[in-house]
Amino acid sequence: MAFERKSAGGCSALAGAVLLLLGAVAFAGHDPTAPPPEAQPPETANQQVPLEPPAVRAILRSGDRRIAFVGDAYIREGDALDFGRVERIERHAVIFRRAGALVHVPVQGTDIKRNQKQ
Repeated sequence: MAFERKSAGGCSALAGAVLLLLGAVAFAGHDPTAPPPEAQPPETANQQVPLEPPAVRAILRSGDRRIAFVGDAYIREGDALDFGRVERIERHAVIFRRAGALVHVPVQGTDIKRNQKQ
């Protein structure tokens, strides 16, 4: 015979090694069918988003400039707070963008207008 089988264990050893490698890959926990990490939605369970809008205490106006005193800080349009992003500051309210919706928060204090000298 030109071909002789030397050991029956050689083939099973190779199959065992392949199964061992496949088991290690499966044990690593990578699911090849899972979407990439950047496509998965962010976890919001740990994020504390305040439900109540912040207190708008005053709005300061001078010409085109508007600054609002919200909570204990001065804010401008475009600023980001925990409650949401300041979309615009109107005469008697601050408009926040929160979760894609606009939230109108009226001033609880005083509207202050600085007289400009002509």
